[in-house]
Amino acid sequence: MMIVVPSCKAYGDSWEPFARFMERHWPDRPWPVMLGTDRIEGSSKPKGFDLVNVLCHDSNWCMNLIEHLEKMCDETILLIMEDFWIDDFVDTDFIKDANSVVQDNDHIGCFRLYPAPPANGKLQNIGHQRYYGEIKKGTRYRVSAAQSIWRRKFLMRLLDGKKDAWDFEIKGTEQAENMPEVILSVPESYRPLKCIYTAITRGQWEPGALKRAEQLGIEVDTSRREIRQDV
Repeated sequence: MMIVVPSCKAYGDSWEPFARFMERHWPDRPWPVMLGTDRIEGSSKPKGFDLVNVLCHDSNWCMNLIEHLEKMCDETILLIMEDFWIDDFVDTDFIKDANSVVQDNDHIGCFRLYPAPPANGKLQNIGHQRYYGEIKKGTRYRVSAAQSIWRRKFLMRLLDGKKDAWDFEIKGTEQAENMPEVILSVPESYRPLKCIYTAITRGQWEPGALKRAEQLGIEVDTSRREIRQDV
């Protein structure tokens, strides 16, 4: 499995904080992290990523991600957005077990690690009293860009013909209704991969994310975008 962070040059100010939060809260991470972007500034590789795949052009979020995935051979990927900064220690053993569930069962297309929505089917014990279950068809946002383990080819089919992440979630949920693959999730009470949700909203920094970064001594470049003001 590979961890894939889909992004673009416009969100480059989020890359280093993302990597710093991951480094702090996931020291035993066993999988490589790939940043996928349309372009980068300058010639230096962004810090904190094992691989950086640069397309040198921009189609749209979904088509860009398909191009990144086409260059991979991993059967499964863990998708995390660049402004979802990992903000608590990660349950690596659970994620290993969840990845095995997907890899060992061809009919499973996705295993959500963030309960939005949570599992609403019968729960199963993955070990050590940690549970998961199916997200039933007909559930809103059954397909989501939030942190999830995906069967790579299933994800690519859902991305095809979509534009941005929101289009992917709405139309992908509709498309998945007529596909045989099962989508799993954790229950509402459990988050094996807790993230700040999200550090950037409508192009502006979230004050809470900046405050948390300051508490941890993680620098964030605030010169390129405004800070959202509470209404």
